[in-house]
Amino acid sequence: QRLYMIQIAICEDNFSYAKGLSFKITKYFMDKDFEMNISIISKPEEFADMNIKKFDLFFLDIELGSINGIDLGVKIKKLNSNFISLFFNY
Repeated sequence: QRLYMIQIAICEDNFSYAKGLSFKITKYFMDKDFEMNISIISKPEEFADMNIKKFDLFFLDIELGSINGIDLGVKIKKLNSNFISLFFNY
């Protein structure tokens, strides 16, 4: 029985990229028999209305219009001390 659900946030303004990444993440965690909940956030401003601390894992686009992913990561780090950043190209 699964005891923990991983909460994942994908902050990406390109919906097709976000869906593709969501599919890859879902496949990865399902193969490992983890449950997850993925939230796709298309605008960084939407984080203001959310409880950032509920997320365990963030995938941040670098170019997000009014704010970039690095600046958003700094803001998340201030609100969630468990936040760790990692850059990757998918």
